Amino acid sequence: MKTEDRKNFDKSYPLYLACGLKDTMRTSMHYIMFSNGYAYATNSHILVKARLTDISNFEERDLALLDGKLIHANNFKKIVQSKGEVSITSEAIVVRETEFEVQYPLLSKKQVRFPDCESVVGRKGDVILQVQFGISAEYLCTLSDVMNAYNGVAMEWKSNNMFVVTPIGEYKDIKGVIMTKLI
Repeated sequence: MKTEDRKNFDKSYPLYLACGLKDTMRTSMHYIMFSNGYAYATNSHILVKARLTDISNFEERDLALLDGKLIHANNFKKIVQSKGEVSITSEAIVVRETEFEVQYPLLSKKQVRFPDCESVVGRKGDVILQVQFGISAEYLCTLSDVMNAYNGVAMEWKSNNMFVVTPIGEYKDIKGVIMTKLI
C-alpha cells in the first residue's frame, strides 16, 4: 500500500498539543472529543475546533463512527505518528503495523465529562467595550502549531473575553479560541 493511500489523521494538525495533559484536577482535558464532524481539544485556556474531513483522509462513514466519542491525547499522538494502517471501529481506533495491532479505545461522553466546546465556538458576539487585555504567548504559539498556521493567524474578538483564531490564508474549517487576561 502506498503511503499516500494510508488512512490517518494529518500530522500537520497535532491536536494533542492543545490538550491539558498537565492538568491533574481536570482529567477530561486529557482527551480529544469528536462531535458533529469536528474534533475538539482544549486545556481550558485555548480551544481548537477542526473539521475531521480537513484533518484526516478517512471516509465520511468511518468518521461518523467517531461522533460522540473521545480519545486520550497521548493515544491520538501515537495514532498520528504511526506508520501502520489505521482504521476506525465504533469502539476503537485500530493501528495495524507489520507484526502487531494496537486498539486505542474510544470513550463515550458518559465516561468522560468533556467541556461543552461547541457552545463556546458557536457563540456570536460583538465588541461592546474596549479594554486592554493580555494573551499568553505560549498558548498562542500552541494554537498556531495545532492549526498548522505557518502564515500566521487572524484573531476575531468576541465580547465574552475571548478571541476566535483562524489560520491566515487557509481555507480549511479549523479555528481556535484563546481566552484573554484582563490587565
